[in-house]
Amino acid sequence: MELKSVEGRATLTDSVVTLTFDNKLVALPAKRAVSPREISLRHVLEVDFLAPTTWKPGYLRIIMREGQARVNPVHDTYTVQLGAGRRLKEAQEFVAQLKAAVDAVQYETPEPSTEAVQEQNPVSFKDVVSEFREAGSALDDFRKSNVAFRGFRLAGRTLHKGNKSWPSSECEVVIDVGANVSARVTGTRIAAGALLGGTTGALIGSIAKKDRSALYLTVITPDDMFIERVAGLDEKKARDFAMKVKRACMLQEREAAEPLDDKAEPVISSTPVPPPPGVPAGWYPNGDVQRYWDGTSWTEHTAPLV
Repeated sequence: MELKSVEGRATLTDSVVTLTFDNKLVALPAKRAVSPREISLRHVLEVDFLAPTTWKPGYLRIIMREGQARVNPVHDTYTVQLGAGRRLKEAQEFVAQLKAAVDAVQYETPEPSTEAVQEQNPVSFKDVVSEFREAGSALDDFRKSNVAFRGFRLAGRTLHKGNKSWPSSECEVVIDVGANVSARVTGTRIAAGALLGGTTGALIGSIAKKDRSALYLTVITPDDMFIERVAGLDEKKARDFAMKVKRACMLQEREAAEPLDDKAEPVISSTPVPPPPGVPAGWYPNGDVQRYWDGTSWTEHTAPLV
């Protein structure tokens, strides 16, 4: 049985409960360093469970010995954090089965380990600052890799429009005046894809005759081309969109050029996840919308991406 958490997951088998911390945007380095933490059910003294509510997150904590330090779930490597307002029933069922499995075996005091002893000591302020800086850097990278404009959406290294998607390295996004647009989309791109047909062709013809000083956003994908006129406040949004797509393209090309390494860490999922602990309250990208983060958990309040 498996219970998903904001940092990873907890897995229960016949003899072991395993805590895995694999979410780079939330789980701090100290937790990822001991992941996966496998704990024999015979070494579980008590199961400490705080159920999540609509507005408040919860946690599942494994207690292995008397006097085990009770620390903040953010730092406690024997604790997985449970997001507010989500999977309450799933968490209750998992905890019930875990407690039943623990009660069915005889408790054995685990041998103390250096790592376990170290965790009893208070976390230094310097270490906390360092960990939060790394988490903040991961969130900043997430923000730079997600943006939406005029029906386009960049998620990680992939550009989406409707039900179509393309690798960012195969797309080109350009902002230019009308006088240069028609020249830019000629040549091999148009010949190969017949991009001048239909509405796009009519628009190119219109730009060539008038609106030569207006600003346009051109998005060229492997099988299509889109042209959007931008003006006023939209110009800043369009330039931000173009910059982030170009950045994603550059990073994807760099990643493709790097040699494969079996020990390399997995690429961060583009699926939105809760910001790391310590991020101030505010509006943040969450899928196709913005969602309000109250400082500890997501709320139900959403707004369109801008």
